[in-house]
Amino acid sequence: MKSFSLSQLRTVAGILLALIALAGAASNAHATALPSDGLAISPAKQEQAVVPGQTYTFYYKVFNPNAAKFSVNIVASSDAGWKIAVSPAQTVLEPQTSREFKVQVTVPRITSSSASLVTIQVFSPSATANDPSRSAVAYLGLTVAPRK
Repeated sequence: MKSFSLSQLRTVAGILLALIALAGAASNAHATALPSDGLAISPAKQEQAVVPGQTYTFYYKVFNPNAAKFSVNIVASSDAGWKIAVSPAQTVLEPQTSREFKVQVTVPRITSSSASLVTIQVFSPSATANDPSRSAVAYLGLTVAPRK
């Protein structure tokens, strides 16, 4: 049986709480919640069944409702350690516009994980920590389809 550290459990609990909050917000709004003063990623949350050994591409848009133009970095990570590629990894957001980007996930041929939560973050390198006007997060839940 695998054991987990307290920090790993806290991380998972935080992700679960964020997903619950997103689910609650999605029931009151469209799939994308656009904050009036901060960046937003669309879709904010999605789920997909995947097959080992395949690469999947997911398209997103980041919206800048601010009056200022600024550069942002786009990063993504898999809690299961699956290979992730983001393109572009940096872009400039003009005021009141959106930019498309893609996230590619490669599911390993042999994986001990039956699922992975991919966290996608867009942030301005010049922003202060957790500045909601210059950062946004989206989640991609991937579940390995059962073999037939």
